[in-house]
Amino acid sequence: MRCGAKEGTEKLIAKVAGDLERAGVLAGMLKALGNPARLRILAYLLGCGERTVTDISASLGLAQAVTSQQLSALRLHGLLQVRRDGGFRRYSVALPVVGDLVGCLARCYEEHGGKLPRG
Repeated sequence: MRCGAKEGTEKLIAKVAGDLERAGVLAGMLKALGNPARLRILAYLLGCGERTVTDISASLGLAQAVTSQQLSALRLHGLLQVRRDGGFRRYSVALPVVGDLVGCLARCYEEHGGKLPRG
């Protein structure tokens, strides 16, 4: 097993290989993570928990409009959830297991000394 994969991962991978619809849904999730701002937002929320747009944009140095746009894309792909709290919207990770994927990607980067092709 690679990237600290858990028992049964091989069976799950085989299901993806054999199911076009499943592969399409997962490809959409990966596409959502293919944007650096969205990946940073997701990683931030994985580490910090529930936050507002203002918190996220200030912490990551992103414009609020850009942050809002990227949060919407992550929600569209089912990666984030939102909770209204008075006049605020608080965002959090809907699928905490996606942290395993982000961690795996981070380990790949580290193991290659940050010298992976940017693409």
